[in-house]
Amino acid sequence: MVKLLSSKQENDINQYCFLIGKIPKENVNLHQSSKIGIDDAGITLHKHDPEKIVVHVQPLCAEPLPIEKDLLKFSTSCYVTTDNKNKGFYPNNRYDDVQERMAYLKENFEGKLILFRPKLTRRREDEPSFDTSPYHYNFNYVLKEDATEEELNDTYVAIPKYDKTKTHTQFEHTLKTKKPFQLKFHPSAYMDTPEFIYCDGYLYNIKNTDTLKPSPQNIFTYYAVNPEEITRIKAPDDWNSMTKLAIEELVFVSRKKVQELIDLVDEKGVSITKIGNENDAEEIIQSQEEYSLKNIEDLKQAEVKSSIKEYEFLEKFKQTVAKRGLHLSDETLFNFHTCMKTSMINIIGGMTGTGKSQLVRAYADALGLTGKGKDFDFLYIPISPSYTEPADVLGYLNQQTGIFMESETRLVSFLRRASENQERMFLVLLDEINLGQVEHYFSPFLSLLEMDEEDRVLRLFSETSFCHDENLRIGIPIRDNILIIGTANFDETTRDFSPRLLDRCNVITLEKQPFSELLEHELGEKSELMPISRIQKADFRDNWTKPTRGFGGLKREELILLDKLHEVLSEFDSQTGVSFRIAHSISRYMLNIPEDEEQRKMIKRQRAFDYQIKQRILTKIRGHRDQLEMLIGYYDFEQSKYYAGKLYQTLEEYKEELLEDISLCFIEKKAKELTRNGYTL
Repeated sequence: MVKLLSSKQENDINQYCFLIGKIPKENVNLHQSSKIGIDDAGITLHKHDPEKIVVHVQPLCAEPLPIEKDLLKFSTSCYVTTDNKNKGFYPNNRYDDVQERMAYLKENFEGKLILFRPKLTRRREDEPSFDTSPYHYNFNYVLKEDATEEELNDTYVAIPKYDKTKTHTQFEHTLKTKKPFQLKFHPSAYMDTPEFIYCDGYLYNIKNTDTLKPSPQNIFTYYAVNPEEITRIKAPDDWNSMTKLAIEELVFVSRKKVQELIDLVDEKGVSITKIGNENDAEEIIQSQEEYSLKNIEDLKQAEVKSSIKEYEFLEKFKQTVAKRGLHLSDETLFNFHTCMKTSMINIIGGMTGTGKSQLVRAYADALGLTGKGKDFDFLYIPISPSYTEPADVLGYLNQQTGIFMESETRLVSFLRRASENQERMFLVLLDEINLGQVEHYFSPFLSLLEMDEEDRVLRLFSETSFCHDENLRIGIPIRDNILIIGTANFDETTRDFSPRLLDRCNVITLEKQPFSELLEHELGEKSELMPISRIQKADFRDNWTKPTRGFGGLKREELILLDKLHEVLSEFDSQTGVSFRIAHSISRYMLNIPEDEEQRKMIKRQRAFDYQIKQRILTKIRGHRDQLEMLIGYYDFEQSKYYAGKLYQTLEEYKEELLEDISLCFIEKKAKELTRNGYTL
């Protein structure tokens, strides 16, 4: 008698395993206990309930290891479900008549490849037993795709995709250094070692099963034990057409095509341990060609020998973030840093408890800044709802005594120190920036941000006023050694940001990493903390920040998309759109994406551009349902289906070519909020 699996095994298989299959037309092969149809057709009526339709799917790939080895299921045996348990069968249609449903299922599912999740259902103890299996082999439908007769008769191999936010260089570094990495939807306890892993346009062939070692703590985590045995090839030009039923981090490729890939590995494959900078020269040149010749000349003139490389600083930043107990993706940190380089004021938003303030403090730590002592260069200001005018954060001049009464925030003293020490970097954190109306208490700074550096002087009072401190009379120069960052929550206790403010800053949303990854993160190999030294302005501004002129950081196609977005947004609100200021800021960001030691961008271009659309443009979308529904669409919660608006449709046209799915996911989230609440903030 076959033994039951553990409850954890059953739940993991039901939730994390994906299989590819087809609907058999006839002669369905089933365990006797699962024969619930009136005949052996792939789609048939339920023999006990004529209002239900029974659907069978035959697997065309390897099944989870416990099902094959412990339960001894035949690979040709089908999985079964009923249409009332899979709402995804009818995404846009509802049929009351069973014959109409039957006709719909046969027309839309027969002759297709089916992506499904196996579902193990324990048989009741009093249920008649015709075989040794303690389970019914059910399934949950996920996706379907058209297929030729040849494709329906082939078998398939699952190829996991490594984190799409990472470049192949980063992945190779992880493999070479034997650090842990995750393959979602390819759990090691249930699936064989993958033959190939896809990352950023490259395929990595795992020839031996012992090349990768699964983690004992996390079923999605692996280590490269023998990285020299991992071989890399560039994905073929027809890779997208070669893959079937692709989801976020998993694709299926026919066994015939996999053999072609193996032949390509034998012919052109290179061990990742032998890949060096010389192999990437062509791609580095292509990366440089993204910029105009004028900008390239600017870059050459701006290069000054740095005491610390930018990628070294980012490694230190990652360490200070981890030291403060935060668990954020590398890309989140790289995006944050790029925003800090290219905009004088930025805002971090997100739910309470995601570590917004701690992230800023970790950044200050990495810069070597301190908020203690007389030599402080980091200033923390908790914003109060009572702040309504500039005097609340700066102070005021007592006209009778001629004494300037500085605010308790100490901001004026801090700005004076920054102007007197222009070789150093200074950072201001405005915590919970929107508890007060930012445009009121911070208005002098918003005006200064648009001026050339030599014209940025903060006037605290009229030059004709009497003041004992003559230096304050002429104002405080605001130079580019000052960074300003605010944290924000979005609830009933806070104020909205005006378009004037949103036009001038990035609104960065922290993405919480899954809790399931925390344990592996904590147990992973700890690198030695790099020594903390103060980052000078010469490093931050002269070496790491590249000068821009106009739109030199943007491609023509990206500018065309910005024009289209402006047209769509301005149709719904003439005061909302893509201004020249925003386009210039996006260009500056794109030109300043940090590079690793091999001069590779640490954020892929499509994702960087996508981040900017979300952080600089989509943050302006707010209002009531009757204003925004045509723009961002709506969500049918009953059918779990999103109906796209004009903005989503415009961006979707450029997915993969210029964007990924960051902005699209944000718009869909906004549509859910709009449908649920009748408004969106």
